[in-house]
Amino acid sequence: MEAEIREKIRKLEGALIEGKITEETYKELKAKYEAQLARLGEVSKPSKVSEAGPEKIISGDTEAAFKKGLELVNNYLGRIDPNFPLLKLKPGENSSSSLIQHAGAKLLVIVGVEEGFITVTLAAHVCNEPKNVRDKDLAGFYRRLLFLNAANVTLTGTIHFGLVEGLGIFLMWSRPIRDLDFTEFKEALDLLSGKTLLFFILLRKEFSFIG
Repeated sequence: MEAEIREKIRKLEGALIEGKITEETYKELKAKYEAQLARLGEVSKPSKVSEAGPEKIISGDTEAAFKKGLELVNNYLGRIDPNFPLLKLKPGENSSSSLIQHAGAKLLVIVGVEEGFITVTLAAHVCNEPKNVRDKDLAGFYRRLLFLNAANVTLTGTIHFGLVEGLGIFLMWSRPIRDLDFTEFKEALDLLSGKTLLFFILLRKEFSFIG
């Protein structure tokens, strides 16, 4: 049951990115699903665990650093646009994300823990994953993405294409959060937003089957 609800939330994010639902509908349904998860947690939690508190995925210094990372990114988001939805800290979880719209592009802002490092990732939806396409055309499409990956090393780090199962092709930027200043974060956000539309137009012109 819990896995089904989490899958609904994942598909909900994809529907918002693709413009199939409004942000208001997204927030309403996400709140509904999260409430269902909370109720499931209360029902299934054994009494001993309830007394001791939930088991932590991250702890100690890493948890404190994760919290500071969230605060830093939320501060930067608020400086760019006070209306951006902020990332939330949930007990026991080692990642948090927020979906924002910036310069015409929809982006996921993610802060997480990877092998002990706190990282920030920006991901912008470029197009849906190609379906019902000839192998030759599909190979040409992904070869083009690899070429664009190699050609887009920037002053703010490397931006690259990634396939997120069920959600499509994303343009992504990621780095450890340590020493990340506001200027670099905003430049990366602006760069990703601007490149996303340009890459979609470029790819759509060359591969008519994407959408």
